[in-house]
Amino acid sequence: MIIAFAVSVIYFVLVQFLASKMNYIVVGLGMVVLLVTIICVFTYKTELENLKIAVGTLLTLILIFFAVTVYKHFDSMKLYSIYLKWSTKMFNDRKLSVIYVFIFFAILLGFIGIMIW
Repeated sequence: MIIAFAVSVIYFVLVQFLASKMNYIVVGLGMVVLLVTIICVFTYKTELENLKIAVGTLLTLILIFFAVTVYKHFDSMKLYSIYLKWSTKMFNDRKLSVIYVFIFFAILLGFIGIMIW
C-alpha cells in the first residue's frame, strides 16, 4: 500500500509539471511494464511449463489488445491531455484541494484497520 501511495504521489507531481504529456507517458510505460512481464514469464524456470505458456500467451494477447486499442483511439489521447491540463489548472487555482488526498488516504487506512481488526 505504501508503494501504491508513493507511485500515486509521483504521478500527481508529474501531472502538475507534464500535464499534456503524461497520458502518453503512462500508456507507454504501461505497455513496457506489460512487455517486461511477458519476458519474465517466458524466461522463468519452472516445472509448470503448460501454465507458463498459458499465462504468457494470455499476457501477450492482452498486450496486443492494448496496443490495438491505443492505436485505434490515439486521437482521443489529445482530448485526455486537455482534461489533464484543465485539472492541473483547477488544482493550481484551488491549492487546498490537496487536503482531499490526505482525507481519502486516512479513510482508506481506517477501512484497512477495520478489516484487519
